[in-house]
Amino acid sequence: MLYGFFVLGFSAYMIHSVVPKWGNKTPIVNISICSFVGSITVMASKGFGIALKLTFAGSNQLTHPSTYVFAILVGVCIVVQMNYFNKALDVFSTNV
Repeated sequence: MLYGFFVLGFSAYMIHSVVPKWGNKTPIVNISICSFVGSITVMASKGFGIALKLTFAGSNQLTHPSTYVFAILVGVCIVVQMNYFNKALDVFSTNV
């Protein structure tokens, strides 16, 4: 939980403070956001995968709210990752 809150705080700070100033000049800013959010995607995907595995094995996990939290978290994190990865590629391609 502590790591998740750290990543959330770091990403929010980077998105609101650092990206407007440095986001169009250096791709490392966007890549750092993508990487940190990606670590949360890995953990949420693992949780969602375990829930699906248990559901298919006969123990219905679709009645638990955590299953839906993991699914939503995976979706949101992937959208954020793709957004900032594409921004980093745009910055890289314009600076080359």
